[in-house]
Amino acid sequence: MPVVELIIYGIAFIVLLLASISDLKTREVPDSLNFGLIGIGIGVNLLFSIIHFDYGYILHSLIGIIVFLILSFLMYYTGQWGGGDSKLLIGLGALFGLQYSMETFMFSFIVSLLLVGAVYGIFWSIMLGVKNYRNLSREIKKIVNSKHFLFSIFIIVIFIIGGVIGATIGHPQLRLFYLLLSIVLFLTFPLYIYIKAVENGCMKKYIEPAKLTEGDWVAKDVIIRGKRVCGPKDLGINKEQIKKLKILKVKKILIKEGIPFVPSFFLAFIVSVIFQDYIVTIVKTFIY
Repeated sequence: MPVVELIIYGIAFIVLLLASISDLKTREVPDSLNFGLIGIGIGVNLLFSIIHFDYGYILHSLIGIIVFLILSFLMYYTGQWGGGDSKLLIGLGALFGLQYSMETFMFSFIVSLLLVGAVYGIFWSIMLGVKNYRNLSREIKKIVNSKHFLFSIFIIVIFIIGGVIGATIGHPQLRLFYLLLSIVLFLTFPLYIYIKAVENGCMKKYIEPAKLTEGDWVAKDVIIRGKRVCGPKDLGINKEQIKKLKILKVKKILIKEGIPFVPSFFLAFIVSVIFQDYIVTIVKTFIY
């Protein structure tokens, strides 16, 4: 492995390891680590551009920052990721850069992150479900007994039957697609119910304002004297809101604990380092 790649991979390994440990322990990643990675990524690539007389290093680094900044904003404002996850992805974009090629590390990393992240999320949800079995059972019953459940089942069954028919008598080139669509729908629906039950029954808890940290997700609007102080629409509570809750002497508020997702970044990084060539080959097989 060239020295340039060795340095970049080494920096990424150390930062992702430290970020994963922090996320597991405190459910947050220090800004110093995230912004430090962004700064190091820009600095290292600028240095390589000067040493090798090649502006490509810093150009790809800046492109990586811009593209992953947009992606991170999308993931953050749809409530899929926390601020730490988003900043970490931007930092990796700054460090590795982004090029229009499937042969690059970041392409393999994103593919790995999608797969590893899904498996990691399911595994963590199972752990939470086992730990909070009673709450999970209660929430599943609520979902099953809701007025929308039977209608949802009806729609899913129609799509599955349509997919099976398409896989049987449809166009030969589309039969595999119809079959896979039916299988995905069959597996996804119960998985969605389970994850929704875990979210409502196992990931919410009441906490004192003194124990809140900036970025915590408030699960229910806090209204004092007819005025809203904070709530789910804020996409994370800020310092001013925490201060206000303390001044108003609010005893407890309901928050939603997110899954510590940063370790999946670290696992995806390891998978990408070891299996990068295989990942590219498999993706090309499906595309071409």
